Amino acid sequence: AVIGPYLQNDWCTYQDSTRTVEAILDHCEKFCGDGRIPVPLGVPTYGMNQLDMDKICLGTQNESALFGQYNPDLMKECRQGYSALEFVKSRAVDVVRAVDKMKLEQLIFRMTMVQSIEEISEVV
Repeated sequence: AVIGPYLQNDWCTYQDSTRTVEAILDHCEKFCGDGRIPVPLGVPTYGMNQLDMDKICLGTQNESALFGQYNPDLMKECRQGYSALEFVKSRAVDVVRAVDKMKLEQLIFRMTMVQSIEEISEVV
């Protein structure tokens, strides 16, 4: 979701960034980035879920929309790309987790080695 987890449930009022029209516009501008024109859909008293926004921006089977004629092949490609991106993000999290675990294991190994060296030094 663009604004947050409540967007899918029409609960935009739970988001601090959607309490005023100015806040919505500011949030959209930050999300879109420099040189782009934000197109906020809805106001604090009336928000839209992702499906409603898609209908306005992307259209449906027999309707044109804000960004042109609906293209089912392009929508399918977009959804596949999004799924692939989510998979990559998930795997990246796994890699970071594994690296963190490896660093912890290295630290434990070093501490164990220091203790072993101290014990050997005491014996010798």
